[in-house]
Amino acid sequence: MAFNKGKSAQDYPTALMGVIALICQAVSVARWYNDRVTKAKDYSEDIPAAAVNIALKQLNNIRA
Repeated sequence: MAFNKGKSAQDYPTALMGVIALICQAVSVARWYNDRVTKAKDYSEDIPAAAVNIALKQLNNIRA
């Protein structure tokens, strides 16, 4: 992840605060996804598994 927009044609987000908010949201969703997958393994009859999402799985692997 980077704070520099690079060559993307997408204009959003345009402010540094928006970039930080987007990164925070992505990390939060990756954490939720990981928790959901773990709980679904432990309580398979009560909690349905989340759909497989490779991007969230990988994001969760790189967060500190």
